[in-house]
Amino acid sequence: MKWRWLIPILWACVTAHSAELTVIVSADFDPYSYSTSEGGAGAMYEVAQELAKRVGQKFSVQFMPWARAQQIAKKEPNIGILPLARVPEREADYTWLVEILQEPYVFFALKNSKVDISTLEATKDLRIGTFAGSLSEVLLRQKGFKNFKSVTTDAQNVRMLKSGRIDVWVAPLSFKNRYKEKGGLAAEDMRVGATLIILHEYLAASKNLDAETVKKWQEAFKAMKRDGTYATIMKKYGFEPLK
Repeated sequence: MKWRWLIPILWACVTAHSAELTVIVSADFDPYSYSTSEGGAGAMYEVAQELAKRVGQKFSVQFMPWARAQQIAKKEPNIGILPLARVPEREADYTWLVEILQEPYVFFALKNSKVDISTLEATKDLRIGTFAGSLSEVLLRQKGFKNFKSVTTDAQNVRMLKSGRIDVWVAPLSFKNRYKEKGGLAAEDMRVGATLIILHEYLAASKNLDAETVKKWQEAFKAMKRDGTYATIMKKYGFEPLK
């Protein structure tokens, strides 16, 4: 797979620029951060791109499987990662640079299905689709869920939901508007149920990132908020900007 060849590239970048955050790892999380034929896109992708421009650093995002991206950011120095939800289980493993958005993680079912998704308890015996390496896997296990299956893209989850291979799909609320073409279900084809958690999505980085680098990125984000650039990007993708 392509990502296996990225490790030496990543290592070369971080050793050549030891005090810079020049490499960011991500996975396809439309509309947060995702790859296109022209490069990358997404609300968090564009915020990070603007931040890099303001701090005077090269901007490079490598898309790869999400579980692998998290491991690289944990183990290698000076690696950025997005979108990463900040939860106690991850707190000690990363440097939390800037919080970019908040969103509920919810249960989706087909609009005309009979399954009850009104509460977490009601969903426990349902067939649940999740994204491999995502926070939903961790939380479902913690809450005693066992009947869930993880796949490598949320488009697969949407297709399985449409075909009846799963009863519900767990994903951020905004994802309901993004899978008409990729998975075959529009927002009006699904209904929203119980909330699993409110996500606090960050641009994060390797644990021991240089303090001066952290300060530069955080100050640049404050400036983006002041001048309206941050709000403009967020509204472009349908998100409410944080205060």
